[in-house]
Amino acid sequence: MMRLTKKLLFGIEAVLDIAYNSGSRPVQAASITKRQGIPKRYLEQVLQALVRAGILAGQRGPKGQAVGEVVPPYFSIKEAVFPFNKFPGVDVILGPEMRSTGEVMGIDRSLAFAFAKSQIAAGNALPVEPTRDAKDRGVFMSVRESDRDTLIEPARTLSRLGFTHYATDGTGGHLARHGVKATILQKIGAGARPNVLDLMANGQIGLVINTPTRTGWKTDEGRIRATAVKLNIPMITTATAAVEAARAIEAMRAGDWGVAALQDYTDTGDALVVDTKPRAEKSRV
Repeated sequence: MMRLTKKLLFGIEAVLDIAYNSGSRPVQAASITKRQGIPKRYLEQVLQALVRAGILAGQRGPKGQAVGEVVPPYFSIKEAVFPFNKFPGVDVILGPEMRSTGEVMGIDRSLAFAFAKSQIAAGNALPVEPTRDAKDRGVFMSVRESDRDTLIEPARTLSRLGFTHYATDGTGGHLARHGVKATILQKIGAGARPNVLDLMANGQIGLVINTPTRTGWKTDEGRIRATAVKLNIPMITTATAAVEAARAIEAMRAGDWGVAALQDYTDTGDALVVDTKPRAEKSRV
């Protein structure tokens, strides 16, 4: 890794970390990380210099500057790994003070498989079958109101794959209005049993989809998330990730996936160069 710095006002240094793929010939930049608020004009100067030097892959214009985005024929999903299992009972929602203990990445020519691989590598493997040891494993869903429309697609997909849905009153009612059946569970504080914590302890929940509205270990949400970590139940906390998770489960059920060396993806020499048109499967997760 090479670190470039540039003096800014008041002697503050801006830092740009560049990691190189030393196994490629010629050497190419594998990733560039902008740190400490580098001005856009400085970043552009560095990128153009790398392109002119042939270190940053890309199509060159008449003066050596990059004229298009390099789009490889595969997808890479990076996932952070956090030590939540070291702090039992603590709500696992990220805050500005959190630091990941590592990062993993799933690579595949299919976005669905790449996402599935990233979750496996992070220890958050998605359930492929709705049963395990002859016991049903359902999906618990509780999302904020602004995420409920986005949840319809993955809920329908998981229902078609045979998963039983459990949901809170608000989320369950929204699903029902769109033709998705879900068993409504009362809030933990209401005292009704069995509640979601009971189902999780009994092995009846195989996936938790929860976009936070409240945080803290004393809240129902916090207790559900902490229990998911304790019992090693995979958990999804954003609506876009829920969409990709359902697609990944469907793809894995269909089979036809495997693993390959990184060189099998990067040494083909068939990277695509496009201008501004996005890929059909391109998505932020």
